[in-house]
Amino acid sequence: MRVAFLLDKLRLTAHRLDRFRRRWVIAAAAAAVILASLLVYTVAHGKTEEAGIVGLPGGGRLIIPPGAMAADAKVTARVSAAQPDGQHTGMRLLGQAVELISDPPDAIHGVLTLELPVDVSVVPAGVDPAVWFGVSTYDEATRSWVPQTATYDETRHMIVALIRHFSWWNPFSWDFGGFGDRLAQRFGEALGKRAPAPKCHGNRPEWVGSLDGVSAGDNAAVRACAQSDGDALDIELVNNRPYGQVVRFGDAVTRAGREDIPSTVGTVLAALVDATMDDDEIYLPPLTRASVTIRHMDPKAAAVYHIGPSVLTVGADLAFYLLEPLDIIADIAGAVRKAPDLFRRCVVPDGGQRLTNRSTGTLWEPAKAVFTCISAVLRESKPSDVPQKKLDRLAAAGELLKRAGPVLNGIQLANDVLWHIGDLVADWFANAVPARGNGFEVHARETTQDTPPPPQPEQKKSWTRCFNPFNWGDCFF
Repeated sequence: MRVAFLLDKLRLTAHRLDRFRRRWVIAAAAAAVILASLLVYTVAHGKTEEAGIVGLPGGGRLIIPPGAMAADAKVTARVSAAQPDGQHTGMRLLGQAVELISDPPDAIHGVLTLELPVDVSVVPAGVDPAVWFGVSTYDEATRSWVPQTATYDETRHMIVALIRHFSWWNPFSWDFGGFGDRLAQRFGEALGKRAPAPKCHGNRPEWVGSLDGVSAGDNAAVRACAQSDGDALDIELVNNRPYGQVVRFGDAVTRAGREDIPSTVGTVLAALVDATMDDDEIYLPPLTRASVTIRHMDPKAAAVYHIGPSVLTVGADLAFYLLEPLDIIADIAGAVRKAPDLFRRCVVPDGGQRLTNRSTGTLWEPAKAVFTCISAVLRESKPSDVPQKKLDRLAAAGELLKRAGPVLNGIQLANDVLWHIGDLVADWFANAVPARGNGFEVHARETTQDTPPPPQPEQKKSWTRCFNPFNWGDCFF
């Protein structure tokens, strides 16, 4: 009995020691939190080890010269993943931004020096880091990141800026590749070869995990954005090219619609191509807008939506390029408005197939087929909107195309037409994901439906116990 009593006593003692040790660990952790808060509090009051210098999260520094801030001002610096998601055209933001806050807000009376570290290993060989890096601040009024004048400290690898206000600050590298895209987009819009970006409002649905290929960026072949339509996903699309494209979708799409066609040529192209579209396809003439609504997909489900030219669309684009000098397109458009099915019987061999071969023969043959069919249909129907003189000119041009041999056709295409589809060839070589072409992918989020634990009854505590550090684990955790 005595042995059993001693064993029980030893077990009780070990249990108490274990509880004592765990409470000491919790108490030490609580003390560390309090000390850290005091450290932030001290820094916030400007009482740093080196007068006038505030250490920033991530290794940066804020240097406050004498008299640049009110003597009783508080300075707070924090890094947060919830930084503003503003526009940053031409810039690639680096890491998390630093938010500087002063209390009172008007405490700054002079110029302060902000130093932020940068990673020079990302700078391309032969490029001066002073040219590559910069610093930006967030402008609440325009909801955008604005570059500021800055210098580069080569010794300490810091971007240095003289600042007069507190806000969000973020180092960046210049997006030199994006400059070319913006230039092509701006000039293209001025020349009628590019389209403005689509507009979306709000966020995408919660069930959407990722959207690959959805971008409203400059010079993208198809500019797109996403938003919610109830519990469905709405994708707004703009064909940002002077050639037609076909959107191919599956069962997940509940609605697909095309907006008004902005050009006369597009109206006639649609009359020609729409008749060949399947139920799961929609044709986008050059620079035309459309929208696709996708229902709530199952968890972890994925869908690929291919967008790109077909054999027929390329043939139609080239054929209408050849029609331009004949000054007949506007007359054809008038006839199409009166008889929308005018070109329904025009058939191009394998016209609905995706364009997978950019050889001159592949591009030229469908163009001849479309041109010949249009000429034949107009000659037989003789619509009143098209003058006979223009019909005769169209027929003569069609006969010339028929007699031209393959060698001559190749020369004509290379010297006269290929430049017209330069975007098509460039997009072909730049396409990184052939399975979706210029389209996009939707991946549903992986959701879990774990049963939440039952609520535990709240235990009443005597808060007087919290004055004892050994009870902090029960009081604060």
